[in-house]
Amino acid sequence: MASLNEKPNEFEPVAMDEHYSPIARGGLKIIAIFIAAAVICAWIHPLLGIFGGMLLGWVMWFFRDPKRVVPEEKNAITACSDGRVIAIEDDVMPFTEDTPAKRISVFLNIFDVHVLRSPVSGIIVNEKYTPGNFLNAALDKAHKENERHTFVCEMDNGQEIAFTFIAGMVARRIKPYIRQGDAIAKGERTGLIRFGSRVDLYLPENVDVKVALGQSTISGETVLAHFAEEKPKKTTSKKVASSKEVDAEVVKEEKKKAPAKKKAAPKKKAPAAKKSAE
Repeated sequence: MASLNEKPNEFEPVAMDEHYSPIARGGLKIIAIFIAAAVICAWIHPLLGIFGGMLLGWVMWFFRDPKRVVPEEKNAITACSDGRVIAIEDDVMPFTEDTPAKRISVFLNIFDVHVLRSPVSGIIVNEKYTPGNFLNAALDKAHKENERHTFVCEMDNGQEIAFTFIAGMVARRIKPYIRQGDAIAKGERTGLIRFGSRVDLYLPENVDVKVALGQSTISGETVLAHFAEEKPKKTTSKKVASSKEVDAEVVKEEKKKAPAKKKAAPKKKAPAAKKSAE
């Protein structure tokens, strides 16, 4: 296992929409490089300048960070990323060997928004960076072989979910905004993966999945699943229960004291009147 010190990730503080910028954190440096390249291309030749300007426009569009409206449903689990659902499978929770889980995998292409968001509110209790390959992130084996960064979030009810940022064939830079010990809110920005990637979400078995294979998702808005609602337990106050017990005892005592009712004797039929002698 590689430590975070072996793979620095430029962690940044978390905020919902405080000091909001339409450009994602982590994209400004790359945009600056493309601006310089576009200027140089224009200085060399006008046509090259046009081409450089088009590339610059695409890069700025790629690092867009639109605001999102997060559902207020308490039991709703929202999407970590924009993209397309490529897998809904039974799996096990990260950092465990036998805890069953449902895994929902979302693939991001180069045209999707690559700002990632938290699916629930809670505290990051564990994380792990795993070096690996840069296979096509849409492949099933990518979630086990590609470079990835996994986080475990514990909610206020004690339940845990996990999500993994997976690098792809083109995206070779995972930039988390969070780290172990951070408190995060549902819909909060949690990271950025540059130029195509995948996010795997691991949920407890008791969730009700609301998406289907091939469905498009919007980070922070699309509801992927619902936690099963806990049915309120029926409670009877001690006073009511005790009064019922006392009433039951009284009824039993009364039945014992009451004399048994005698069965009524069958009524004798009146003798038929004798016919008078003629």
